[in-house]
Amino acid sequence: MPWNKNVSFWILGGISRLTRNFPGLKKDVVVHKIGNQAKFKIRANTSDRLIISEVWELREYNDSSDLAIKPDYNVVVIGAQIGVYTTLAAQKAYRGKVYSYEPFPESFALLKENVAFNGLKNVRAFNVAVSDSIKKKILYVSSSNTGAHSLFPDNTKRKLEVKTTTLAKVISDNKLKQIDLLKMDVEGCEYEIFLNASDKTLKKIRRIIMEYHNHIVPGMKHTMIMKRLNKAGFEVKDKGYFMQRELLKTGFIEAIKR
Repeated sequence: MPWNKNVSFWILGGISRLTRNFPGLKKDVVVHKIGNQAKFKIRANTSDRLIISEVWELREYNDSSDLAIKPDYNVVVIGAQIGVYTTLAAQKAYRGKVYSYEPFPESFALLKENVAFNGLKNVRAFNVAVSDSIKKKILYVSSSNTGAHSLFPDNTKRKLEVKTTTLAKVISDNKLKQIDLLKMDVEGCEYEIFLNASDKTLKKIRRIIMEYHNHIVPGMKHTMIMKRLNKAGFEVKDKGYFMQRELLKTGFIEAIKR
């Protein structure tokens, strides 16, 4: 994608992030189609539509040919939301498997519906959050963004208890010899996951594409994750735009095992 077009999309995406999920608008479930490629049940007047745009139109998680999903890949999606990236991954890894983790019950229900809606047979979905421990934690539910629920407190009024697991347990429970691609968007929990992951766990992962959030957990910056992954044998790149990092405090990390 040309640089100027990419920046234009980022600006529009930033505006949408700040204005999505307008209070008072009814959130019926509607169907959104991506040509003849995929179709999704989404919550109307929410950020679900923007997430489709980020994954399928802006290709935010498909910037590098090194991260292209191949037919035999095992893909793990942490923070799967309603299954937008899961669907893309399952179509591409049609001889492999996709393991998707989403803790918010409403989004998880749509994730399962969208997997069935698209006729996908190679997806296993789990109504669990991935964190640094196996226990129950509080999920803080964003009232303004269906993709921003987090295990870290904010000023939201709604919260609920969810089960959590670890990256090591994801690997062992699914008997994975390796994760060919790990895709992650976990609203600040990336620090707990990666900074507490052992070398043994990280050795099982070949490629990572993830969104980072520098504004959620005090004292935590994405460079800490980059250093940890580099130490574990990954070639690491910060793919965030300068304005994205400075204004929204978010961006993307790509990591490929050397």
